[in-house]
Amino acid sequence: LLQKVILKMAWPPESLGIETEDLINQCELMEVLPASAQGKQFVPVVELAALLYTGEYVHARHLWRRWKDTNPPSYLADWWAVGAAMMALSLGSS
Repeated sequence: LLQKVILKMAWPPESLGIETEDLINQCELMEVLPASAQGKQFVPVVELAALLYTGEYVHARHLWRRWKDTNPPSYLADWWAVGAAMMALSLGSS
């Protein structure tokens, strides 16, 4: 049932700015779905982008650490490079 609900939403989403917290929750749920789930390959990238958008840098780092050694999508490393810079800037300005 949960998989059917998730598959009804447009995936990947058109924007991170609309209901970002719900999007993060959806991504967390999709991480545990079978690998054949529609759009599963986009989950870590969309989730990382959404976490960075909301300023959740520590959670973004944990996501990166979970995925970095599991053959992640190619641009996940690029997103994390941006996230790491954002996190460093955030820590430097506090």
